[in-house]
Amino acid sequence: MSAVERGLRDDDVRTPEDDVDALIEQLLHHADTHRADMHHADAHRGRHLVPWHVLPEHRLSTDLALLHLEAARRDGATLPPEDVRRLATWRHRLEVADLVLDYDPSTEDGFRYVPRRHGVDVDLVRAPGHRRHDADPALDRVVEDLVDETIARVLAPSAPADPLGV
Repeated sequence: MSAVERGLRDDDVRTPEDDVDALIEQLLHHADTHRADMHHADAHRGRHLVPWHVLPEHRLSTDLALLHLEAARRDGATLPPEDVRRLATWRHRLEVADLVLDYDPSTEDGFRYVPRRHGVDVDLVRAPGHRRHDADPALDRVVEDLVDETIARVLAPSAPADPLGV
């Protein structure tokens, strides 16, 4: 039975091409949003202390706040004495324990302390494999999963659509 015979209009029927078009539109929108976020982030000095795209669920982390405070201190901001002491204690603990801060967006907490790789991790954070403007591993995984799902849906043999969902 055709869509017309079932009483459906042309715009009620989705085709595999519609799914691909929707995916392309979604990916382009996401890329534009990501590019704008990166441009905004690059406008701030001290960005090398946060070389990752931090997911929204991790943006209230104390560790991230300390990195931003340290970046502000390095940029010459006047900090309250309490923040100066907090940063000095934090930096000292990292140095004594020979640790750096790392970010893994796939974990619940996002941030974690890891052993310093001498000659590689030369600041307070784990040197990422890619610079912020070169790649975003979390975004790449999301896009790859979305593309794989859409391709599988488009290529999968499908039964005729049942407008009643039965």
